[in-house]
Amino acid sequence: MKKIFVIGIILMFSFSVLIGCESSEDKSVNSTKKINIEKLIEYRDSYVGDNSAVGGILYNLPGNMYVKQFSLQTNNTPYSIKVDYGLDKNSNLKKEDFNKFWDSESVKNIFLNNATTLFILVKNVDEVEFNLDTPNKQSFSITRKELETFYGKDLREYSNDISVWKKEIIDSSEKKEDLFKNHSIITAE
Repeated sequence: MKKIFVIGIILMFSFSVLIGCESSEDKSVNSTKKINIEKLIEYRDSYVGDNSAVGGILYNLPGNMYVKQFSLQTNNTPYSIKVDYGLDKNSNLKKEDFNKFWDSESVKNIFLNNATTLFILVKNVDEVEFNLDTPNKQSFSITRKELETFYGKDLREYSNDISVWKKEIIDSSEKKEDLFKNHSIITAE
């Protein structure tokens, strides 16, 4: 009986160590393939005024562990979503990990794909703004019209066909550089 108990403890310990040890590749968001459309699709046809839906979307996107706060502007058009990424005072996350996480490639991937996802799922959002609290503070703002011109279609259409969303948005990285040639991320020194 003692042997079974000891083996059980060893197995539980081994399992918890395996779960707790993610590779640095798993924590990286240099790939937008981390976006789980199946989880996000439940927020299809949300509105800017639905705080819990917008929060649900943000907390299912890359960079979610660093969402410090978000605000919704619903008083008049243009309706907007503003997201501040940073470390909360009470966070267990380390500043070094935060700064390493937000390398230039990750910033571009997260800003473009998270903005695109918000425009796909939130019917009436007109503008999205992201602010990043790294040593060189960065911000990115884009409108629905700008992104729809970039992609060449009404972004809300992607919520009707997940396979097209994956193919044309998530699995397509060539277009990203084109957007950032004409629409830069602002850095405050």
